[in-house]
Amino acid sequence: YDLKEAVDFKTAYLAGYLADRYDVSCEDCIEKANDRIKASTTNAFLSTVEGYSSVTPEDTGIRLNNAKAKYGLLPVWLLNTTWKGTKYVFAMNGQTGKFVGDLPADKSMVTKYHLIYGAIIAVVIFLISRFAL
Repeated sequence: YDLKEAVDFKTAYLAGYLADRYDVSCEDCIEKANDRIKASTTNAFLSTVEGYSSVTPEDTGIRLNNAKAKYGLLPVWLLNTTWKGTKYVFAMNGQTGKFVGDLPADKSMVTKYHLIYGAIIAVVIFLISRFAL
């Protein structure tokens, strides 16, 4: 989200929509966020180590100060759908329009796509090898 585009909240924004009120205290949110930051930082550092089968950190020195929690509502649209007996959930960023979720795929169409794509590549390789000599 581009938070520079944020506007002050008005209750009219939620008219006709379902919204949940937060049920976690600010202190708990800050603690959870700090734990996630520490874990992400540790994992980022561990991912830079190469050439060893395992790495065990003996000490970490990640200190976080002046954490603040701010309440905000971000526009998220949720879509639930069922296709061939399987449920799918999608979320859309209401600001950018970007979707996340697992798309249902027709396996026969995927197979046809791969066969056609493979045939095109085979023809191109054949033509290149045939006329390159």
